[in-house]
Parts: sequence; structure tokens; C-alpha cells
Amino acid sequence: MVARQIDIRPDSETAQLLREAKKQPLVLVLDGQRFRVNAETPSQDDLTDEDLWAAYGPERVLDGLRTAAGSRKDIDGEKLKEDIYRWRREGSRPVDQP
Repeated sequence: MVARQIDIRPDSETAQLLREAKKQPLVLVLDGQRFRVNAETPSQDDLTDEDLWAAYGPERVLDGLRTAAGSRKDIDGEKLKEDIYRWRREGSRPVDQP
């Protein structure tokens, strides 16, 4: 289903709420029903090479790798491999996919 697009006047109260939703998600309540509003992130198809690399920082990547290193020591590696092979044999995909 394709979402319906509604243009909002820039000077409206709705526009102000949507500007807030750019910073952090909002929950709007109408008759007890909750609606979560957050800014849509661009899909990979919408990104240009320039966009993709705009925030890239090699030091940030290395910091992330250092932070993650050793974080899964509590996992039994041999058991995980056995599970993966079992899941592959059992089939983890829907029946209609190869």
C-alpha cells in the first residue's frame, strides 16, 4: 500500500510538530489511539555516493570496532556454528523463497 502524501502549510501548527519530529519521534494521541510520528529516513536508493560518505570518518569506524571487540565473549562459538548449520539444514527462509 502506498502512503498518501499530504502537503502541509509551512506556517501551520502541524508544520511545527513535524519540525519537532525531525529531532525526536513524537507520540500523538487522538481518542486514546496513539500515533508515532518520526521523520522518514531516505532509502538506500535515494542516497548519492556523496550522501553516503558525507558523515564517514575513519576514526569513528575504528572507535566502533574497538568498542565492539570482545563484546561477544560470552557466546560459545562452537555452539553458535552448530546452530547456524542446523538452521541452514532446517531452512530459515519462507517456503516460497529458494
